[in-house]
Formats: sequence, C-alpha cells, structure tokens
Amino acid sequence: MRARYKLYDQSIKPTRFFIDGEEKEFLLQQDIGPFLRALGYAYSDSEINRLCSPAVNKGPPIALRHGSRALRTPADVIAWAEERFQARMTTIFNGK
Repeated sequence: MRARYKLYDQSIKPTRFFIDGEEKEFLLQQDIGPFLRALGYAYSDSEINRLCSPAVNKGPPIALRHGSRALRTPADVIAWAEERFQARMTTIFNGK
C-alpha cells in the first residue's frame, strides 16, 4: 500500500523499508511537518525539530533508527498529533 498525501500540490510520501520481508512505511523527521500539515494539523518544521530534539524529547515515538536517523510510522505520528490536540483542547476548555 502506497500512501500519498497532498500539500500545496506536492506529493508527500513516507519512506519505504523492507523489514523481515515486509514493506513498511516510515517518516523521517524532516517529513513529519509536511505530513501533518497535509492532514490539517498546524505544525511548522521548526516546532517539530524543537519537539523532537533530545533536550525536549516530546516528539512522536521513534519506531526504529536507520543509522543516526530516527524513523517514525505514519500511524504513530497521527496518534501523537491527535493526542497533543486533545490535550490542548482539554486545557483550553478546563481553563487551566
């Protein structure tokens, strides 16, 4: 299955790797911002870089590493963005 996401007429597609004979899709850190913007989440590249930095460490969970690069699954990135959105809405509506 080859998923593509459209943002400003650009095709955003996850990086594909074969693991244990099965093809899986992953996102590199540089792809997370455009991927989430294509789905309607308002995350800038600099915000993603800040959240994923080792000092902050509040980015999407890392599925595996390819050399020194962290790979994340699209499903984990979407779940992370949805969880952060729900937390923000709860904070706003509870007045904290």
